[in-house]
Amino acid sequence: TQPVALVGMCLVALASSQAEAAVQMASAAVVSAPDLVAAWVALGQALKAAERHEKAAKAYERAIRLDGMNALARLGLGELKIAAGRPEEAVAEFELALKRRPALIAAHLGMGNALACMGRNEEALEKYEAALALRPRLAEGEFAAGFALARLGRAKEAETRYRRAVAARPDFAAAWINLGSLLREQGQDVFAEAALRRAIGLRPDLVSGWVNLAILERERCRPEAAETYLHKAFALNPGQV
Repeated sequence: TQPVALVGMCLVALASSQAEAAVQMASAAVVSAPDLVAAWVALGQALKAAERHEKAAKAYERAIRLDGMNALARLGLGELKIAAGRPEEAVAEFELALKRRPALIAAHLGMGNALACMGRNEEALEKYEAALALRPRLAEGEFAAGFALARLGRAKEAETRYRRAVAARPDFAAAWINLGSLLREQGQDVFAEAALRRAIGLRPDLVSGWVNLAILERERCRPEAAETYLHKAFALNPGQV
C-alpha cells in the first residue's frame, strides 16, 4: 500500500500547486513499485507541472509500455506534444485516450486545442461542444469554444461564451482578456477597458493584458497611456515581439 499512498500524496501536492513535492512523492512511488502504472502517470503529471517536459514525456511513455491504452498517460503525452508544437501527433494521443475513456473531458478539450493549433476551427469547436455536453458551463470549455468561434468570425457567439466562462469562474483572467479584446474590436471601448482591467487586476503578470490595454489606448489616440502599458509588457517579457 505504500506506493499507492505515495501516489495519493503526489496528487494532493499537485492540487495545492506544490510541483516539486509532488515529483518527490511520485519518484519514491516508482522506485518502490516500478510496475505500478499509476505511479508513472503521477510522475508524468508532477514533472509536467514542474515544467520538466522531457522527463515528463519519458514517465508517460513508461506508463504506456506497461499499459498501452492508459488514458491519463495518453492525455498527458498529448498535452506535452501540443506544448512542443506537434499538434498532429497530439491528436493521435487524444484519440487513444478517448477510446479507453470516451467521457474524459480533458481529452476532448485537448483534442480541440490540437485541432485549433492546426487551424481546423470547426472541428475544434465540435470537440469543445463534446466536453460541454459532458459538463455544461465548464469554464475552460466555454472559453475554448469562444476562442474557436472568434476565429470563425462569429463574434457575438464568442462574446456569449467568454461571458459564460467568467460567470462560471470569475478569476479566469485569460477569458477576461479575450472578452476585452473582442469588445474592443466591436468598438465597445468602455466595456473593453473594464474587462481588461479586471484581467490585469487578477493576473498582472500576463503580458497580453497589458498589450491589449495598450492597443485600446492607441486606438483612442492616447499614445502616452499606450506607451506606459507597453513598458509594463516589456518589463514582463523583454523579448515580446
